[in-house]
Amino acid sequence: LSYESMHSDVIEKKELVFKKKNQYVHSCTCIDESDLSSGRLPEKVNEIVLYSEDKDMLGKEIDFYFYRPNYWSTADYVGIKMTVVGILKEDESQVYFSENLAKSFNVLYEHNYYTDLTIHRETTDKETGELTVKEVLNKVAATYIINDNLEDDQIKISDMIFNDLWITDGRATTVEETILEEAVVGVRYNNGDAPYTANVRLVQEGSLNYEEIVEVSEKIFNEIFAGYDNIQCSVFIRDYAYTDQVIQALADNGYEALSVIRYSATGYNDSKLQEKMLMIGISAGATVVIFFLGIFVLTGMFRMKKGDFFILRSLGLDNTVLKKVNYINVTVLTVISLILVITVVNILAIGNDTVNDIVKYMTPMHFVYVSAICILMGVLSAFRFNRYLLKTFRITILREE
Repeated sequence: LSYESMHSDVIEKKELVFKKKNQYVHSCTCIDESDLSSGRLPEKVNEIVLYSEDKDMLGKEIDFYFYRPNYWSTADYVGIKMTVVGILKEDESQVYFSENLAKSFNVLYEHNYYTDLTIHRETTDKETGELTVKEVLNKVAATYIINDNLEDDQIKISDMIFNDLWITDGRATTVEETILEEAVVGVRYNNGDAPYTANVRLVQEGSLNYEEIVEVSEKIFNEIFAGYDNIQCSVFIRDYAYTDQVIQALADNGYEALSVIRYSATGYNDSKLQEKMLMIGISAGATVVIFFLGIFVLTGMFRMKKGDFFILRSLGLDNTVLKKVNYINVTVLTVISLILVITVVNILAIGNDTVNDIVKYMTPMHFVYVSAICILMGVLSAFRFNRYLLKTFRITILREE
Protein backbone atom coordinates (compact mmCIF):
# COMPACT_ATOMS: atom_id res chain seq x y z
CA LEU A 1 0.00 0.00 0.00
CA SER A 2 1.28 3.46 -0.73
CA TYR A 3 0.15 7.06 -0.65
CA GLU A 4 1.66 10.50 -1.21
CA SER A 5 1.47 13.50 1.08
CA MET A 6 -0.19 16.37 -0.77
CA HIS A 7 0.17 19.39 1.51
CA SER A 8 3.93 19.81 1.46
CA ASP A 9 6.63 20.39 -1.10
CA VAL A 10 8.18 17.02 -0.23
CA ILE A 11 6.35 14.02 -1.67
CA GLU A 12 6.34 11.34 1.01
CA LYS A 13 5.60 7.73 0.13
CA LYS A 14 4.83 5.03 2.65
CA GLU A 15 4.36 1.38 1.89
CA LEU A 16 3.00 -1.51 3.92
CA VAL A 17 2.91 -5.13 2.78
CA PHE A 18 1.23 -7.90 4.81
CA LYS A 19 3.22 -11.09 4.34
CA LYS A 20 1.41 -13.17 6.96
CA LYS A 21 -2.26 -12.99 7.87
CA ASN A 22 -2.52 -15.77 10.46
CA GLN A 23 -2.71 -13.64 13.61
CA TYR A 24 -6.08 -12.57 14.97
CA VAL A 25 -7.05 -9.86 17.42
CA HIS A 26 -7.73 -11.31 20.88
CA SER A 27 -9.30 -9.13 23.54
CA CYS A 28 -7.71 -8.95 26.99
CA THR A 29 -10.98 -10.42 28.29
CA CYS A 30 -9.46 -13.78 27.24
CA ILE A 31 -6.97 -13.55 30.12
CA ASP A 32 -6.74 -12.21 33.67
CA GLU A 33 -4.08 -10.92 36.06
CA SER A 34 -3.00 -14.47 36.97
CA ASP A 35 -1.74 -14.95 33.37
CA LEU A 36 0.80 -12.13 33.76
CA SER A 37 4.33 -12.38 35.10
CA SER A 38 4.57 -8.59 35.33
CA GLY A 39 2.62 -5.46 34.46
CA ARG A 40 -1.15 -5.19 34.11
CA LEU A 41 -3.97 -5.77 31.63
CA PRO A 42 -4.63 -3.23 28.83
CA GLU A 43 -6.90 -0.34 29.77
CA LYS A 44 -6.48 2.01 26.81
CA VAL A 45 -6.81 1.30 23.09
CA ASN A 46 -3.07 1.62 22.50
CA GLU A 47 -2.03 -0.82 25.25
CA ILE A 48 -1.17 -4.49 24.78
CA VAL A 49 -0.03 -7.61 26.61
CA LEU A 50 2.38 -10.09 25.04
CA TYR A 51 5.03 -12.68 25.92
CA SER A 52 8.68 -11.74 25.99
CA GLU A 53 11.75 -13.08 27.74
CA ASP A 54 13.05 -9.51 27.75
CA LYS A 55 11.59 -7.94 30.91
CA ASP A 56 12.68 -4.53 29.60
CA MET A 57 9.96 -4.88 26.95
CA LEU A 58 7.51 -3.48 29.51
CA GLY A 59 6.74 0.11 28.54
CA LYS A 60 8.15 -0.13 25.00
CA GLU A 61 6.19 1.04 21.95
CA ILE A 62 5.54 -1.16 18.91
CA ASP A 63 3.79 -0.29 15.65
CA PHE A 64 0.84 -2.61 14.91
CA TYR A 65 -1.15 -2.77 11.68
CA PHE A 66 -4.59 -4.32 11.36
CA TYR A 67 -6.23 -5.62 8.21
CA ARG A 68 -9.87 -6.66 7.78
CA PRO A 69 -10.65 -7.41 4.13
CA ASN A 70 -14.07 -8.96 4.82
CA TYR A 71 -15.57 -5.63 5.93
CA TRP A 72 -13.07 -2.95 5.02
CA SER A 73 -11.82 -2.01 1.60
CA THR A 74 -9.10 -4.42 0.51
CA ALA A 75 -6.66 -1.49 0.58
CA ASP A 76 -7.56 -0.35 4.10
CA TYR A 77 -5.50 -1.00 7.14
CA VAL A 78 -5.29 0.55 10.56
CA GLY A 79 -1.99 1.37 12.20
CA ILE A 80 -1.65 2.08 15.92
CA LYS A 81 1.45 2.60 18.02
CA MET A 82 1.00 0.22 20.94
CA THR A 83 2.57 0.34 24.41
CA VAL A 84 3.43 -2.92 26.17
CA VAL A 85 1.83 -2.80 29.64
CA GLY A 86 1.97 -6.49 30.58
CA ILE A 87 4.13 -9.58 30.07
CA LEU A 88 2.56 -13.05 29.84
CA LYS A 89 3.82 -15.98 31.91
CA GLU A 90 3.48 -18.62 29.21
CA ASP A 91 5.36 -18.55 25.93
CA GLU A 92 2.88 -17.83 23.14
CA SER A 93 2.76 -15.72 20.00
CA GLN A 94 -0.68 -14.25 20.71
CA VAL A 95 -0.96 -10.56 21.57
CA TYR A 96 -3.89 -9.36 23.71
CA PHE A 97 -5.46 -5.97 23.04
CA SER A 98 -7.83 -3.71 24.93
CA GLU A 99 -11.54 -4.44 24.94
CA ASN A 100 -12.29 -1.09 23.26
CA LEU A 101 -10.00 -1.88 20.33
CA ALA A 102 -11.71 -5.23 19.83
CA LYS A 103 -15.04 -3.42 20.13
CA SER A 104 -14.01 -1.00 17.37
CA PHE A 105 -12.99 -3.80 15.02
CA ASN A 106 -16.14 -5.81 15.72
CA VAL A 107 -18.48 -3.37 13.96
CA LEU A 108 -19.70 -5.08 10.79
CA TYR A 109 -20.19 -1.99 8.55
CA GLU A 110 -22.82 -3.98 6.71
CA HIS A 111 -24.88 -0.82 6.03
CA ASN A 112 -21.95 0.98 4.34
CA TYR A 113 -21.33 3.77 6.80
CA TYR A 114 -20.41 7.10 5.19
CA THR A 115 -18.99 10.07 7.02
CA ASP A 116 -19.85 13.60 5.98
CA LEU A 117 -16.97 15.56 7.48
CA THR A 118 -17.56 19.31 7.34
CA ILE A 119 -14.28 21.10 7.95
CA HIS A 120 -13.96 24.82 8.69
CA ARG A 121 -11.13 26.27 6.65
CA GLU A 122 -9.73 29.76 7.27
CA THR A 123 -8.43 31.39 4.07
CA THR A 124 -6.22 34.51 3.87
CA ASP A 125 -5.72 36.10 0.47
CA LYS A 126 -2.04 36.89 0.05
CA GLU A 127 -2.67 39.92 -2.15
CA THR A 128 -5.57 41.63 -0.37
CA GLY A 129 -5.13 40.20 3.10
CA GLU A 130 -8.83 39.38 3.15
CA LEU A 131 -9.73 36.73 5.70
CA THR A 132 -12.60 34.33 4.99
CA VAL A 133 -13.87 31.20 6.67
CA LYS A 134 -15.70 28.60 4.66
CA GLU A 135 -16.98 25.12 5.18
CA VAL A 136 -15.62 22.26 3.10
CA LEU A 137 -17.52 18.97 2.94
CA ASN A 138 -15.62 15.72 2.60
CA LYS A 139 -17.47 12.46 2.09
CA VAL A 140 -15.50 9.39 3.16
CA ALA A 141 -16.35 5.73 3.73
CA ALA A 142 -14.67 5.84 7.09
CA THR A 143 -13.77 3.14 9.57
CA TYR A 144 -14.21 4.20 13.21
CA ILE A 145 -11.71 3.46 15.96
CA ILE A 146 -12.07 4.35 19.65
CA ASN A 147 -9.24 6.52 20.95
CA ASP A 148 -9.15 6.71 24.75
CA ASN A 149 -6.96 9.83 24.67
CA LEU A 150 -9.64 11.93 22.97
CA GLU A 151 -12.13 14.04 24.88
CA ASP A 152 -15.84 13.40 24.42
CA ASP A 153 -16.27 15.95 21.63
CA GLN A 154 -12.99 15.36 19.80
CA ILE A 155 -12.22 13.41 16.64
CA LYS A 156 -8.97 12.60 14.92
CA ILE A 157 -8.72 11.86 11.21
CA SER A 158 -6.12 9.76 9.45
CA ASP A 159 -3.37 11.23 7.33
CA MET A 160 -5.18 10.18 4.14
CA ILE A 161 -8.25 12.29 4.99
CA PHE A 162 -6.19 15.12 6.43
CA ASN A 163 -4.07 15.37 3.29
CA ASP A 164 -7.19 15.59 1.11
CA LEU A 165 -8.30 18.65 3.06
CA TRP A 166 -5.42 20.65 1.60
CA ILE A 167 -6.50 20.32 -2.01
CA THR A 168 -7.42 23.89 -2.97
CA ASP A 169 -8.29 23.78 -6.68
CA GLY A 170 -5.02 25.33 -7.79
CA ARG A 171 -5.23 28.36 -5.47
CA ALA A 172 -2.48 27.16 -3.12
CA THR A 173 -0.07 29.76 -4.48
CA THR A 174 -2.38 32.75 -3.93
CA VAL A 175 -3.88 32.00 -0.52
CA GLU A 176 -2.79 30.84 2.87
CA GLU A 177 -5.16 28.39 4.52
CA THR A 178 -5.55 26.94 7.99
CA ILE A 179 -7.67 23.99 8.98
CA LEU A 180 -9.66 25.13 12.02
CA GLU A 181 -10.52 22.98 14.99
CA GLU A 182 -14.31 23.31 14.64
CA ALA A 183 -15.91 20.59 12.51
CA VAL A 184 -19.19 18.77 12.00
CA VAL A 185 -19.38 15.02 11.58
CA GLY A 186 -22.41 13.26 10.14
CA VAL A 187 -22.84 9.53 9.67
CA ARG A 188 -25.27 7.99 7.19
CA TYR A 189 -25.89 4.68 5.47
CA ASN A 190 -26.09 3.96 1.72
CA ASN A 191 -26.38 7.64 0.76
CA GLY A 192 -29.49 8.08 2.91
CA ASP A 193 -30.15 10.67 5.56
CA ALA A 194 -27.65 11.11 8.35
CA PRO A 195 -29.20 9.75 11.58
CA TYR A 196 -26.22 10.99 13.54
CA THR A 197 -24.73 14.49 13.43
CA ALA A 198 -22.49 16.17 15.98
CA ASN A 199 -20.38 19.29 16.38
CA VAL A 200 -16.85 18.18 17.15
CA ARG A 201 -13.35 19.53 17.55
CA LEU A 202 -10.74 18.32 15.10
CA VAL A 203 -7.41 17.09 16.46
CA GLN A 204 -4.84 17.58 13.73
CA GLU A 205 -1.96 15.41 14.88
CA GLY A 206 -1.13 12.62 12.45
CA SER A 207 -1.41 8.93 13.23
CA LEU A 208 -0.31 5.56 11.87
CA ASN A 209 -3.63 5.18 10.05
CA TYR A 210 -3.10 5.57 6.32
CA GLU A 211 -6.60 5.06 4.97
CA GLU A 212 -10.01 6.58 5.69
CA ILE A 213 -9.87 6.14 9.46
CA VAL A 214 -11.70 8.39 11.92
CA GLU A 215 -10.65 8.09 15.55
CA VAL A 216 -13.35 9.10 18.02
CA SER A 217 -13.99 9.08 21.75
CA GLU A 218 -15.88 6.14 23.22
CA LYS A 219 -18.86 8.48 23.75
CA ILE A 220 -19.09 9.39 20.06
CA PHE A 221 -18.50 5.76 19.00
CA ASN A 222 -21.38 4.57 21.16
CA GLU A 223 -23.62 7.33 19.78
CA ILE A 224 -22.80 6.47 16.16
CA PHE A 225 -23.43 2.78 16.67
CA ALA A 226 -26.23 3.15 19.21
CA GLY A 227 -28.52 0.86 17.20
CA TYR A 228 -25.84 -1.76 16.71
CA ASP A 229 -26.04 -4.75 19.02
CA ASN A 230 -22.93 -6.85 19.39
CA ILE A 231 -24.70 -10.16 18.98
CA GLN A 232 -21.67 -12.16 17.90
CA CYS A 233 -18.37 -12.84 19.58
CA SER A 234 -15.59 -15.40 19.24
CA VAL A 235 -14.44 -17.94 21.80
CA PHE A 236 -10.96 -19.32 21.30
CA ILE A 237 -10.53 -22.90 22.55
CA ARG A 238 -7.10 -24.06 23.68
CA ASP A 239 -7.70 -27.58 22.35
CA TYR A 240 -10.20 -28.87 19.78
CA ALA A 241 -10.88 -31.87 22.05
CA TYR A 242 -12.93 -29.62 24.33
CA THR A 243 -15.21 -28.23 21.60
CA ASP A 244 -18.32 -30.10 22.71
CA GLN A 245 -17.79 -29.16 26.35
CA VAL A 246 -17.38 -25.47 25.50
CA ILE A 247 -20.44 -25.42 23.22
CA GLN A 248 -22.51 -27.10 25.94
CA ALA A 249 -21.24 -24.68 28.61
CA LEU A 250 -22.17 -21.71 26.41
CA ALA A 251 -25.60 -23.22 25.72
CA ASP A 252 -26.16 -23.66 29.47
CA ASN A 253 -25.49 -19.93 29.86
CA GLY A 254 -28.04 -18.96 27.23
CA TYR A 255 -25.76 -18.57 24.19
CA GLU A 256 -26.09 -20.21 20.81
CA ALA A 257 -22.68 -21.53 19.82
CA LEU A 258 -21.27 -23.30 16.79
CA SER A 259 -17.87 -24.60 15.75
CA VAL A 260 -16.46 -22.68 12.79
CA ILE A 261 -14.33 -25.67 11.80
CA ARG A 262 -17.32 -28.01 11.72
CA TYR A 263 -19.60 -25.62 9.85
CA SER A 264 -16.91 -24.80 7.30
CA ALA A 265 -16.82 -28.43 6.14
CA THR A 266 -18.82 -28.81 2.91
CA GLY A 267 -18.74 -32.60 2.70
CA TYR A 268 -17.32 -35.85 3.98
CA ASN A 269 -13.78 -36.99 3.38
CA ASP A 270 -14.46 -40.56 2.29
CA SER A 271 -11.04 -41.88 3.23
CA LYS A 272 -11.18 -40.39 6.72
CA LEU A 273 -14.78 -41.57 7.17
CA GLN A 274 -13.82 -45.13 6.22
CA GLU A 275 -10.80 -44.93 8.52
CA LYS A 276 -12.98 -43.83 11.45
CA MET A 277 -15.62 -46.48 10.76
CA LEU A 278 -12.88 -49.13 10.65
CA MET A 279 -11.49 -47.94 13.98
CA ILE A 280 -14.98 -47.96 15.52
CA GLY A 281 -15.52 -51.53 14.30
CA ILE A 282 -12.15 -52.69 15.62
CA SER A 283 -12.77 -50.97 18.97
CA ALA A 284 -16.25 -52.50 19.31
CA GLY A 285 -14.94 -55.96 18.42
CA ALA A 286 -12.03 -55.62 20.83
CA THR A 287 -14.41 -54.55 23.61
CA VAL A 288 -16.61 -57.63 23.12
CA VAL A 289 -13.60 -59.99 22.99
CA ILE A 290 -12.00 -58.46 26.08
CA PHE A 291 -15.32 -58.54 27.92
CA PHE A 292 -15.87 -62.31 27.48
CA LEU A 293 -12.17 -63.06 27.82
CA GLY A 294 -12.21 -61.16 31.10
CA ILE A 295 -15.14 -63.25 32.38
CA PHE A 296 -13.29 -66.46 31.43
CA VAL A 297 -10.05 -65.34 33.14
CA LEU A 298 -11.78 -64.10 36.31
CA THR A 299 -13.80 -67.32 36.61
CA GLY A 300 -10.60 -69.32 36.31
CA MET A 301 -8.98 -67.22 39.06
CA PHE A 302 -12.01 -67.78 41.31
CA ARG A 303 -11.77 -71.54 40.83
CA MET A 304 -8.20 -71.46 42.13
CA LYS A 305 -9.65 -70.35 45.48
CA LYS A 306 -12.46 -72.91 45.64
CA GLY A 307 -10.69 -74.65 48.55
CA ASP A 308 -11.28 -71.63 50.76
CA PHE A 309 -15.01 -71.81 50.06
CA PHE A 310 -15.12 -75.52 50.89
CA ILE A 311 -13.60 -74.67 54.25
CA LEU A 312 -16.19 -71.91 54.80
CA ARG A 313 -18.94 -74.31 53.71
CA SER A 314 -17.73 -76.95 56.16
CA LEU A 315 -17.80 -74.35 58.92
CA GLY A 316 -21.53 -73.95 58.40
CA LEU A 317 -21.94 -71.01 56.01
CA ASP A 318 -24.83 -71.65 53.65
CA ASN A 319 -24.77 -71.08 49.91
CA THR A 320 -26.66 -67.78 50.07
CA VAL A 321 -24.01 -66.17 52.29
CA LEU A 322 -21.19 -67.51 50.10
CA LYS A 323 -22.84 -66.05 47.01
CA LYS A 324 -23.09 -62.64 48.66
CA VAL A 325 -19.44 -62.86 49.74
CA ASN A 326 -18.42 -63.45 46.11
CA TYR A 327 -20.51 -60.58 44.76
CA ILE A 328 -19.25 -58.16 47.43
CA ASN A 329 -15.61 -59.19 46.95
CA VAL A 330 -15.64 -58.80 43.17
CA THR A 331 -17.49 -55.46 43.31
CA VAL A 332 -15.17 -53.95 45.94
CA LEU A 333 -12.02 -55.15 44.19
CA THR A 334 -13.28 -53.91 40.80
CA VAL A 335 -14.07 -50.46 42.19
CA ILE A 336 -10.67 -50.23 43.91
CA SER A 337 -8.93 -51.34 40.71
CA LEU A 338 -10.84 -48.79 38.63
CA ILE A 339 -9.97 -45.95 41.01
CA LEU A 340 -6.28 -46.91 40.91
CA VAL A 341 -6.21 -47.27 37.11
CA ILE A 342 -8.07 -43.97 36.48
CA THR A 343 -5.79 -42.16 38.94
CA VAL A 344 -2.61 -43.56 37.36
CA VAL A 345 -3.84 -42.79 33.82
CA ASN A 346 -4.63 -39.17 34.71
CA ILE A 347 -1.22 -38.79 36.39
CA LEU A 348 0.51 -40.21 33.30
CA ALA A 349 -1.49 -37.81 31.10
CA ILE A 350 0.17 -34.84 32.81
CA GLY A 351 3.62 -35.63 31.42
CA ASN A 352 2.83 -37.96 28.52
CA ASP A 353 1.38 -36.42 25.35
CA THR A 354 0.25 -39.78 23.96
CA VAL A 355 -1.79 -40.62 27.05
CA ASN A 356 -3.06 -37.03 27.29
CA ASP A 357 -4.30 -37.13 23.67
CA ILE A 358 -6.54 -40.05 24.68
CA VAL A 359 -7.69 -38.89 28.11
CA LYS A 360 -8.67 -35.36 27.05
CA TYR A 361 -11.35 -36.79 24.74
CA MET A 362 -12.91 -38.73 27.62
CA THR A 363 -15.78 -37.21 29.56
CA PRO A 364 -16.94 -38.33 33.04
CA MET A 365 -19.65 -40.40 31.33
CA HIS A 366 -16.98 -42.35 29.44
CA PHE A 367 -15.41 -43.36 32.77
CA VAL A 368 -18.88 -44.31 34.02
CA TYR A 369 -19.41 -46.56 30.98
CA VAL A 370 -16.01 -48.24 31.42
CA SER A 371 -16.68 -48.74 35.14
CA ALA A 372 -20.11 -50.23 34.42
CA ILE A 373 -18.63 -52.68 31.89
CA CYS A 374 -15.91 -53.74 34.34
CA ILE A 375 -18.35 -54.20 37.24
CA LEU A 376 -20.71 -56.18 34.96
CA MET A 377 -17.77 -58.35 33.92
CA GLY A 378 -16.92 -59.02 37.57
CA VAL A 379 -20.53 -59.73 38.59
CA LEU A 380 -21.02 -62.20 35.71
CA SER A 381 -17.76 -63.90 36.66
CA ALA A 382 -18.94 -64.19 40.28
CA PHE A 383 -22.29 -65.53 39.05
CA ARG A 384 -20.60 -68.25 36.99
CA PHE A 385 -18.33 -69.14 39.90
CA ASN A 386 -21.30 -69.35 42.28
CA ARG A 387 -23.01 -71.78 39.93
CA TYR A 388 -19.79 -73.77 39.74
CA LEU A 389 -19.52 -73.86 43.56
CA LEU A 390 -23.14 -74.93 43.97
CA LYS A 391 -22.65 -77.77 41.47
CA THR A 392 -19.42 -78.82 43.18
CA PHE A 393 -21.02 -78.74 46.63
CA ARG A 394 -23.84 -81.00 45.40
CA ILE A 395 -21.39 -83.51 43.92
CA THR A 396 -19.37 -83.53 47.14
CA ILE A 397 -22.53 -84.11 49.25
CA LEU A 398 -23.58 -86.97 47.02
CA ARG A 399 -20.17 -88.54 47.35
CA GLU A 400 -20.26 -88.21 51.12
CA GLU A 401 -23.71 -89.83 51.21
